[in-house]
This record gives sequence, structure tokens and C-alpha cells, in this order.
Amino acid sequence: MTAMLRVEECSPGAAGTFSVITAVPAPSKPSETVIPIQNGDDSDPQAETYSEIASTAAPLEPPDMEDANAQSLASAQCPGSTASGELTTTMLKEVLITTIREEISTLRAEFIAELRSSHANLTTSINSLNSKVRDMETAATDMDKRIADLETTCKTLDSENKRLREKMDDLENRSRRNNLRIIGIPEGAEGSQPTLFMGSFFTELFGASKLPNPPEIDRAHRAPIPRPQPGARPRPMLVRFLRFQAKEEILRLSRQQGQSLYKNSRVHIFPDLSVELRNRRNKFKSVKLKLHEAGLKFRMQYPARLIFSFDGSTHKFDSAAEACSFLNATVLPTPRAVPDTAAELKI
Repeated sequence: MTAMLRVEECSPGAAGTFSVITAVPAPSKPSETVIPIQNGDDSDPQAETYSEIASTAAPLEPPDMEDANAQSLASAQCPGSTASGELTTTMLKEVLITTIREEISTLRAEFIAELRSSHANLTTSINSLNSKVRDMETAATDMDKRIADLETTCKTLDSENKRLREKMDDLENRSRRNNLRIIGIPEGAEGSQPTLFMGSFFTELFGASKLPNPPEIDRAHRAPIPRPQPGARPRPMLVRFLRFQAKEEILRLSRQQGQSLYKNSRVHIFPDLSVELRNRRNKFKSVKLKLHEAGLKFRMQYPARLIFSFDGSTHKFDSAAEACSFLNATVLPTPRAVPDTAAELKI
């Protein structure tokens, strides 16, 4: 008799699995039996035919002793299996639980290994970033200190530069203490000898009675700017006196005389000052105009201080804004009343 082998996996517990080989008897060769079958057509009794049909029969044979021993051995080695070698529900559960545990254990180990690797990489990156942050903090602290030092240095240099500029401007104006700037002399009136011309100019302007002797002039020339077009405003004339007292006498006579004319041209006489000092004094221009409208006398004191008297008191201002505020609050005259009659209007 020929036998077939069946391979099954059994698990005795959590220790692992093993294979069980079970012998299965092979089916015997089917026998052929001829069974007569009568046709269903009763009309022709002579036409009765027979067909041979092969029917398969598997006679039961008693199991061989070797097969029985193999099945008994499988049942003993794989508890929970039947004599035919089939797994029971309990055994199937144990196999599934064991497999799931192994898969979980494998996944857990892989996950932990990957997590540890990621943690190590992250720790390395964080340490690198911390080092960079510390370096940046150190650099920022050093930069703050350097900026603070630079700010202190800049303030010191700015103060020193301001002091030096003021000193330079003061020296420049002191070098011009003997100079006068005269505006209004017609262009070309000085001829080719401006120094001699200016000596006679002051005598003619103020009269021989006020200025019997012409002042001693060191040199005189026009302002170093381009010659104007015919009919345009003439260039200022710069005059340097040999003595400071002579320059002050000319300024005193000019203030006493008020309006001065030379060949029908109005002439203005000013001290010769630096450009920066002139700009500082020009800020008082609107204030001086208001004082003039109010009928108050004023003067400028060196370097740029406005002095005027009002209501029996002398007021001094180094700032044009402060002087303007004082004028608007106290000095400006009360507006005149509007005339009501034609006689008051002098029509």
C-alpha cells in the first residue's frame, strides 16, 4: 500500500515551533462496474440499449500499523492536535500569539534602535547649535561693548569738533576785526586803485566836518565773486583799516547818519564777518524787522547777541526763537483803531 506524507507545524509553547510529518494512506485504484440503464423510450421495445458507466468506489481499507504509529507520535509531540494531524483552536491561538509577540519584539527593537540613532543625531545638532549660540552671544557682547565705546568716542569727537569749529570761527572773525563790508558802491567806481578811492569815499560820504582826515586803509577790493551783469546789484567792497579804532569810528558815524547816499546810491556799512557768523546773525532778521516796526532801537553784540531796550529794561537774546517769543508776548504794539470818518482817512 502506498502512503502520503503530510507536514504540519506545531508549537509546544513559547519556545518555538517544529514540523510534524504524518502518514496519510493513498486511495486505491477505483474499480469499474457496468450498470445497465434502460432508455426511457417505451415505444420501441426493441431499441433497448445499455450504457456502460464507470463508477468509482473507494473501498475502505484498514489502516496500516505504521500509519497509526505515526499519528500517535504526532499527537504526542504536538499537544492539541487530533489523531488525523489537524490543529485545534487552542493551538492556533498559541501560534498566532507567539508570532505576534515576535513581530512586536522585532518592531520594538527596530524602533528603539532608530529612536536612539535619531536622539544621538539630535543631541549632536543641539550641541552644535548651543556652541554657535554661545559664540554669537560672545560676539554680540563684544559688539555691544565696541558700539558703546564708539558712541562714547563719537560724542567726545563731536564735542571736540564743535569746540574746534567755534575756535576756528572765532579766530577767523578776529582776523577780520579791522575789516568793513560796504554794500551799494556802483560797480567800477573804485577804478584801478580801490585803496585810494576808499580813503576819499569815507570823507565824501560823511563830510569833512565829521571826518577831517581820511582813515588809513591797509587794502581794499571787491568781494571775490563773479562780476555782475550791467544793472545788477554790485559786488560788496571789502576794506581793511590799518587801525581798529578807525574802523570803529566809521561804524559809529554810519549809525549816527542813518541813511547814507553815494552818487544817488544807498550805501550800507557792516562789519566783515565769517559766513557762519553771518548765518547766525541772519536768524535775527525777522526779529530786527519787528523791532524796527515797533520803533525800538537795537544792536548786535559779538558774536551773535541781540540787545534792545523796552519799558526801561535792557533785554539780551542769544536765540532768535526766544527773542521772537518775547516780542510776540510783550513788545509788539497794539493794533491801531480803524478810522471811521473820511476826515480821519484824509480823503
